Amino acid sequence: MPENRTKENSAVIKLAVVIFEPDRERHEPVVYLSGGPGQAARIESKGDIEEWWSFIDNGAWLRGRRLVVLDQRGAGLSEPSLSCSKHYSPAVWNGIISHANDPLDFELAQKREVEACRDDLIGKGIDLAAYNTSENAADIHDLRVALKIEKWVLFGISYGTKVALHVLEHHPQEIIAAVLDSTLPLDVNYVDHDAANLDRVLNKLDKDCAAHRDCRGGIGNIKALINEIVQQLDAEPMLLRLKKRTAQLCSRGCREPTFWN
Repeated sequence: MPENRTKENSAVIKLAVVIFEPDRERHEPVVYLSGGPGQAARIESKGDIEEWWSFIDNGAWLRGRRLVVLDQRGAGLSEPSLSCSKHYSPAVWNGIISHANDPLDFELAQKREVEACRDDLIGKGIDLAAYNTSENAADIHDLRVALKIEKWVLFGISYGTKVALHVLEHHPQEIIAAVLDSTLPLDVNYVDHDAANLDRVLNKLDKDCAAHRDCRGGIGNIKALINEIVQQLDAEPMLLRLKKRTAQLCSRGCREPTFWN
């Protein structure tokens, strides 16, 4: 795929794609769009592939369909990878400190790691401006053409639903149906709207609780209670001591974030 479709002499990128073929194809293919953004589709190992086959076997609606699974641009096995493992500290991103006297400014530490990741990727000649939803959706269109598929079903989860909605907006004639799991609307910037969404949910929760005597009597004003807890923790953070084995497991098992625009 072209890395940046707005440039005439764009670099070329590669998408990692796995196609699961049914014994007999009876319905339109399905393309799976993972979340994140930047989340790998988990097609890297034999075990990953076996899990996908198990997923297909347990989904009656997938039988008789080709399932196309890809690592979206910048993620997983696709090239170039925007992974920044050498700039990633599990403890920083999971809020873990080794000693009670260690500084707790995780936000600053995370910012430094993201900036180091960005500078490293730019230094490799990667056009970070090209890693966005518009280009991602264009990849899905071009992939369908490359596979000579006339129409298919979009199956998106979380951020993948935003990619699916973008494809639906620009290429509706190619889509026979869409499955949207945990929808992220096109007009929502989930990072900028996080705080407002949380506030709206707390107000609704408090309103619903007020309508039930048993709920209100046991808790009181939910939003006020949560605000009080947050203020207490801001003033005096609660330190939880983890067993050594738990910390080790997290450092090995937590996936690093991918720098994605």
